Amino acid sequence: MAEEVADPLHNGRYRLRAVLGVGGMATVYRAWDDLLQVERAIKVLLPELSQRRSIRERFLTEARTMARLAHPHLVTVHDIGQDGERVFMVMEMVPGGSVMDRIDEKGPIDPDAACTLLMEGLEGLAVAHAAGVVHRDVKPHNLLLDADGAVRLTDFGIAAATDRTASMTRTGTVMGTWAYMAPEQRADAKRADIRADIYSMGASLFTMLTGREPFDLYVDQVARNLHKEMPEALADVVRKATRWEPELRYLSADEMRAAVGEAQQRLRAPAPDPLLGGATLIWTRGPPAGPSAGPSPAPPAAGSAPALPPSAAPLSASALSASALSAAPLSVGALPPAPPSPPPLPPARPAPPAAEPASPPAFPSPSP
Repeated sequence: MAEEVADPLHNGRYRLRAVLGVGGMATVYRAWDDLLQVERAIKVLLPELSQRRSIRERFLTEARTMARLAHPHLVTVHDIGQDGERVFMVMEMVPGGSVMDRIDEKGPIDPDAACTLLMEGLEGLAVAHAAGVVHRDVKPHNLLLDADGAVRLTDFGIAAATDRTASMTRTGTVMGTWAYMAPEQRADAKRADIRADIYSMGASLFTMLTGREPFDLYVDQVARNLHKEMPEALADVVRKATRWEPELRYLSADEMRAAVGEAQQRLRAPAPDPLLGGATLIWTRGPPAGPSAGPSPAPPAAGSAPALPPSAAPLSASALSASALSAAPLSVGALPPAPPSPPPLPPARPAPPAAEPASPPAFPSPSP
């Protein structure tokens, strides 16, 4: 039997086998459900906070709300309960760790992959917002990765249930949370609405791309220099999401998700060729070699230059049409060699000398 790190919960049903994390509000355990024979993640409210009725009720209310939300990018809540003085929430076990764990292990995330992860998180966040739930603690630590590498957003409502003084008593909690907080939430957590979550998503994108904590992204000097640390398309997203004024940010998770998707498409678009002034050179090829169903071309007239092969024929206007392209674009360095010049014509033969007119035949004189 696996060693247990704390007393079991719910009459021995949930056996707590390992500590997954400790935050300012709760401890999260890897647990075993003896009844269903599956692994679970169980969040247990800290004892000193469980004595506060307002926090305990808010914790249970948020758990009930999340239990009603079913979405592929939200962590599922299976059960809530109280065992003596311990208030707990039973969630699905997400085995891939967090996005922050991935950054710590491998460094900044590729921009295209970061777009995909953030859009998945925003999709789950939009579902929660539609149900009236404001997260208030979005950060890479709360973006979990399932076995397929997809994002599951977790930890809803915990930051809303506490004040800054309580969170500051936990070593390391304020530093991580404070860096991702919108400025209005720092001033008064009660003022935080869905736009505070938008700010936190923008700050999370910054960390995915740079590997660093996102302090004060709304400062003009910081915002102006974002393009030095990430593609310009994503710098635009971070700037708008992390504006000081909430009304200047994206107004919803869906709007931000669409903007990230557009930025991802810009990243995937082929870069223009600078040698062509931003244009793409198209080269159309002639028909493949081999027998043709059409008539054979007539031989060139005597003394004329040989015809150029079809593959070297000049480009027509229709050949540049995107709908008529029959070959992949070629860069300047990949152009096929020019066809050989036609052989020179042989010099003209000199004209033969003109023949002298023949004398008329002589006739004999008539006889007298």
